[in-house]
Amino acid sequence: MRLSVHKPTIPERLWPPLAAGLLMLVVGAVAYATSQPFLYPSLGPTAFLQAEFPFHRTSQFRDTSLGHLIGIAAGLAAVFILDARSEPHLDVGMRLPPRRIAAAALTVTLVILLQLLFKISNPPSAGTGLLFALGFFQPRIVDVVEVLAGVLFMASFGALIRHYRLKSPAYAPKVEIVEGGDDG
Repeated sequence: MRLSVHKPTIPERLWPPLAAGLLMLVVGAVAYATSQPFLYPSLGPTAFLQAEFPFHRTSQFRDTSLGHLIGIAAGLAAVFILDARSEPHLDVGMRLPPRRIAAAALTVTLVILLQLLFKISNPPSAGTGLLFALGFFQPRIVDVVEVLAGVLFMASFGALIRHYRLKSPAYAPKVEIVEGGDDG
């Protein structure tokens, strides 16, 4: 009897950067092919979590998609509650308007509060909310749909990559006991 161990084809330390980069490339390719802005800053940390911590709940499809949905809702709520819609968005060399600052603070507060309430955890989704609070995205249906589409692409492709990593024999060390044969 001989023990045979199959090692992963990609070293563990290379897996997270390659997987995160692939996630960004895939979502970026969809954005390019459709001429839609599906790729935005808070998806970078989302890809990082999915690649670096595939077992963690923050990486799961549910927490990713619902977390960013909460981020969008919180950002929009803060903009409407504080009447920040007419305030200019953050731009290079400009002083951030006080209502946008307040909207940012309220957004992050609401994201954490709602995620705790619904037992969801996805820290990058606070960044998605800030994109609305700071005026990079406007409180329009088209902007909400574009952001949600980007989130769903990232969450879906992330789920596929996590599934491949966690379930594929290529990424899980496999030990077999081989009976018979010549041991030496």
